[in-house]
This record gives sequence, C-alpha cells and structure tokens, in this order.
Amino acid sequence: MKKQIVSVMAVAGLSVASLAGAAEINIYGASAQFDFLNANAVKFVQQYCTTTVPALATGNGNVIQYKTAMGNTIKNGVVTGTNCGTASSKPAIPGSTDNFLTFRYNGFGSGEGITTRTGATALDPEFTTGCTVTNKERLVAPAGLASSPTLADGVDAAGNPVPAAQAAYVAATVCKPVQIGTSDVAFDQFTQFASDELISATGLNTYTVLPTFTNPGNDNKTVAVPFAFYVNPGVTATHCINSLGKHTGGYCTSSNTEQCLSGDTCETTPSTITNISRLQANILYSGTILNWNKLGSYFTSNPVKLCMRKPGSGTHVGFDVTVMRAAGKTGWGADYTTFANNDLANVLPYTNFAGSTTDMKACIGGTDTTFVSPTGAAIPATGAIGYMDADNGNSATTAPLYNKLTYNGVSANRTNVRNGAYEFYTVGHMYTDASALANAVVAYVQTPANVPSGKAAFWATVNEMNFVRGSDPAYPSKTTATAPIAP
Repeated sequence: MKKQIVSVMAVAGLSVASLAGAAEINIYGASAQFDFLNANAVKFVQQYCTTTVPALATGNGNVIQYKTAMGNTIKNGVVTGTNCGTASSKPAIPGSTDNFLTFRYNGFGSGEGITTRTGATALDPEFTTGCTVTNKERLVAPAGLASSPTLADGVDAAGNPVPAAQAAYVAATVCKPVQIGTSDVAFDQFTQFASDELISATGLNTYTVLPTFTNPGNDNKTVAVPFAFYVNPGVTATHCINSLGKHTGGYCTSSNTEQCLSGDTCETTPSTITNISRLQANILYSGTILNWNKLGSYFTSNPVKLCMRKPGSGTHVGFDVTVMRAAGKTGWGADYTTFANNDLANVLPYTNFAGSTTDMKACIGGTDTTFVSPTGAAIPATGAIGYMDADNGNSATTAPLYNKLTYNGVSANRTNVRNGAYEFYTVGHMYTDASALANAVVAYVQTPANVPSGKAAFWATVNEMNFVRGSDPAYPSKTTATAPIAP
C-alpha cells in the first residue's frame, strides 16, 4: 500500500490564547466519535457560553491535521467559549464556576483512546512529544485556534507535504490531560495483529502486535455505528433480474436459474455485485480462496484482493468480532492474519492493511499504485473488497471507484440497526474520569436528537436501541430503549 503523506494543514495565523481559570474537556481516540463531536462541539459549548469560536452552531469546530512519520493521520479539533455560566444567562458549566470553556476532541484511532485513559505509552510517539504520559497527557490543539487552516496551505504543487508547515503545527500543539478516551469497541477486544502483502519486491510489511490493554474504567456506551462491505466495480457476477432489470437476490447462469424467483430471468452480461452474505465474507477473509469464481461459476474470474484496516483500528476490531468472530472468540471464521507469512508462497489472496478510511478507499478503488505481488507485478484492484463506516456511499464516477453492498440482504441504516435487522456494527465507548463535565458530554452523545445530520440515516444512539450487543462479540438481544424512536 502506498503510505504517502497526503496533506499537512498550515498554521499561519494561529493565535494561542491563554484562558486562565478556564474549564476544559479533552477527548481523544476513535475517528467515528470525532465526527460526532466535530459536528456538535459548537452546539455543546453554546449550552453554557454566549460567545464561541467558531460562532456558528450549525458548523464544525476548528480542526487541524497532519501525518506523523509513522504515516498516521491525526485530527485535532477545538471550540472555545467565553461569557459562560454565571457571567451570562446560561447554565453553569457542569462541575465548574469558570466563565471560559475549552472543548477539544481528537480523531486517530480507538486503541489510542484506551491507552490515553490508562496512562500507557502512545501507539505513535509523536502524540506525546513533551507530555507526561502517566498523567494521561496528549498533544492537542491550542485553545486559541481561530479557524481551520486549508489543506492546500500545507502541500506543494505536487501534493507533497511542506515540512515547515508540519513543524509549525506540531510546535503549536500543547500537552493536556485527557478526560475522555473514545473507542469503537471495548478495551479487551484489541487482540489483532497483521502482516501486510508486499509493498515492494523485498518482503512483508509486518505490524507490531498491539499491547494488552488494561481497563480504563468508567465505561459509557454511546453510539452504534454500522459498517458495510464495499467492492471494486470489477467484482461482477450474473444475477437474477426482474422485468425492470433489477437484481432480485439470486445468482444464476444461462443454464441454471434455480436461485431466481418465478418470472425472473438471468442477466446476459455480468454486473457488479450488490450483496454479500456473512458466510461469503468469512470464506473470503479466512484466506481460503484466491478467485471470486470459487464462490460459484456465476462470479466472473477475478483474483481476490482483501482490503483490511490496521490493528489498533476500531473498524478492524469491529469486523473481527462481529463478522469473523475469529480464533478465541465465538462462531465462524479463521484468524486470517495467522496465515500471513504464506504470502510469499503466493497461496493466499493479496492483502492490504489500510491505515485510514481514505487508504481503504484507495485499496478498493485501485488508486494505490504501489501495491505489488511477490514477483513485483502490479496487483489489479478489480477483485478488491473492503469495509468501512456505512455512511460512505458509492463512488461511481470519480476515482477511487467502489460500490457499497448490503449484508445478508439487509441495508445498513439507523432503523435496521436499532431494530435488530442489521448486525454488522459496534457500539462506541467513552472511558471517562467521571467528572461532571465528562458526564455531560456522555449524556449529550447518547441523546438521539444530537446525532449529526450527515450521520442521522445510519448511526443510532444507545438510548434508542431496541436490540443491542451486551458485548462486542455477542449477538444483539432485546433491550428497552430509554429514548424510543419509531419505527
């Protein structure tokens, strides 16, 4: 996989304000919960403060990001509020009599949210440069960030990072203790490791085994985030179709239409698949087949390319424990990574571990041009499959190209998640210091009306769930919603 540093936001004009006596909340970890917080940070602060930077309640907070030397993208957001609580007509900041509030939130990965709250070593040392790790400190955005720098400011004409811009951003960050660590899954589910397919003709890219995480304590479940499988448009098969030419759920060949409903016909030209079953996903991601046509001759001959997330990603863990339920858990599926060292013998599907959703899209869509086979030959992406947050749609015209699939014939949406129809999801966790302000953040995130508009068709808060997982590997079971939504 091409590990290119893609963009560095410039920090020209950063103004770092020192707000003495200001209340603050610092949140670190999962990228999905970063998206939730980014869309709501201004509105949250405006509950207690009359003046905020930025000011528009319908907009995002101010965000700056960069890629570390290890290739990890880190996003830091911040909203500051003044004239708060007793200095205004607003309610007091929970647990504070201060007139200022700084709300910071980070998006890197779930594993980092857990290590932060346990005072453990960061997964990337650049997150803690100059910080006291045992005090649960991480580098965060400065309180005085007046705007979100543009991507273009931090790259040259060829799209390469401008080192001075990156250095300026890193120099502007400050060490702060983190009160809330966020994760897509519980701390005890991080048991994954990985050996990547070749990124050159010299050998495997092996990722370090994650440390065993300790319990950060004070766990609060927040939002159910569904995932979906996506394929390259080149993953095709002949489908049963109705009179309107729409897929009706079965596969067929010209000589075998037994899966087709009465009145349906078999399409004459293969088309991109639109569904995958859990069993097919297990077969593919257990590394047991090299070509899609091994799932049936109605599939077009096409080498399988598996796109996965790196260990430390909550998305990767979510896939592992909800779809595969691999070794040491429950149910189907092999732990694919145990086979990884056979890659050089060319007996397994081509495999690529992506460090971000952007990298995942490039893996599926074929824009990652440095991905090569053990012989050094380029690997076509036409047989690629991957998974990511289900609020990503199809990309049909602009590279990278990919198509979203239903799972077991069911669409990934908010209604199906909360009513037990769709089960490829995880429920987010917030590990907090149990302070009044942290508790207020948790309650805000658990409220159904606060799901960001861009995610509202997909994400469901734990308070609206009619069926929910008792633990990450468990099947959803009936529960009583505390904030029910129909249907």
